[in-house]
Amino acid sequence: MPPISWPWPDWERAERFPLEHREMDLGEDFYRDMARKASQGRGEVVLVIRRPDGRLLLHTKPFYPPHTWRLPSGGIRPGESPEEAACREVQEETGLPARLERLLGVITYTLRSQAGEVPFASALFLFRTEAARPAARDADEPISGYRWVRPASLRRLAAHLRRLPPPWHDWGRFRALAHDLAAAALEKGLPAT
Repeated sequence: MPPISWPWPDWERAERFPLEHREMDLGEDFYRDMARKASQGRGEVVLVIRRPDGRLLLHTKPFYPPHTWRLPSGGIRPGESPEEAACREVQEETGLPARLERLLGVITYTLRSQAGEVPFASALFLFRTEAARPAARDADEPISGYRWVRPASLRRLAAHLRRLPPPWHDWGRFRALAHDLAAAALEKGLPAT
């Protein structure tokens, strides 16, 4: 399995953003899904889209467990930088005019199961938008709803994701980590810009 390759020189040693590493033991089904994604060696981007009043965009999909909302995310395509992927995903998943503000942080993972282990990474990007009405532009994105929330809600969302029952439990634990990192970065008082 190739290691996650990021097109940032020395990104692992950068101190300009939070870098966390997590090791996770997973059930076979979620591990298989993540191993398939990791085999591309590119990781994902997580979108933290903020309005001037500080509220953040969440979305849900019709197949998620009831009352489950989360920050949008998407994969990094071959030949695409994480920043390019983040900008593309904002358009595909929200259609919002948004300006990339900064990299909020990176989470690297070692994901394990009885089948083996794979590396993965999530890069969190902060965007600013004046718009309030998102609409997915990608017909393959089955997004069924959007919600704007205060940043303080991210910790509660992470707790909800961690409590999801099987078969969503591993997915929820994985997704909760990005919400925790986003909350921590925003709690440090990043300017509202």
